[in-house]
Amino acid sequence: MRIPGIQRVAIVRADDLPADLLMTALTGQTISLTDMDLTAFRTHGEATMEVNESNENKSETLTLVFHTERMPRWDYRAAFVVRFASGRTALIGTKEAIPAVNRLGHTAQPGQPNDVEVTVTYNALRALLWLNEAPDMVTGDDMQERMGAYRDAVEQLVRIPETTVTNDTLSQELQPNHLYLFPARTNDLDITLAPELTGKASEYHLIIYAEGTPTVTFPSSLLWNGEQPAIEADNTYEFSILKNITTFINISV
Repeated sequence: MRIPGIQRVAIVRADDLPADLLMTALTGQTISLTDMDLTAFRTHGEATMEVNESNENKSETLTLVFHTERMPRWDYRAAFVVRFASGRTALIGTKEAIPAVNRLGHTAQPGQPNDVEVTVTYNALRALLWLNEAPDMVTGDDMQERMGAYRDAVEQLVRIPETTVTNDTLSQELQPNHLYLFPARTNDLDITLAPELTGKASEYHLIIYAEGTPTVTFPSSLLWNGEQPAIEADNTYEFSILKNITTFINISV
């Protein structure tokens, strides 16, 4: 009997499986392995599972065949978790079931992925268990993709937006927690502040790269740590406004 529709194949250490799985299989019960540590294969092509009965010794064998791009190697007794398109998940292997494993590598054609055919054969009576909950089955590549997406999300949360303002812009409203750059500045500039964010610290941040001596006007309500600087040519000025207090540094370039 051939069971089609395999979508995912993962490997697990048989020694980590609960000891009562064999009795569970023999009594036809379903089990849950959601806490198991699985390593999924990045498979391609069609994966198959077949159960064949031998009339000579009245026994059954279960054969799992799948294709992957890398030669899989493991130094422990293995069991496999297989997910089907129907949504069902099966465990193939127990502590007592020792599989025969064959790995056959094929030379890849130019522009095509490598192909390794893996064939795993068990005694079916002691090897096939249907799971009532599906463990998380991800490949190493999947995990990298997940971590990449996570890093991107974190960067989006902490990254400060940045805007470059041209010299012909004479008035600029600053949004909180946003960096404004004013390169090659020669024209006068009037700075205003957008409302602060509710429930969050709001910093207004700008850097002026002065080529001339523009007059930069800030809101009169601001408090300064010293006198407001006069902009001089060939100087860079960085201003930070937090809780209406303005700090700055200037560097001669």
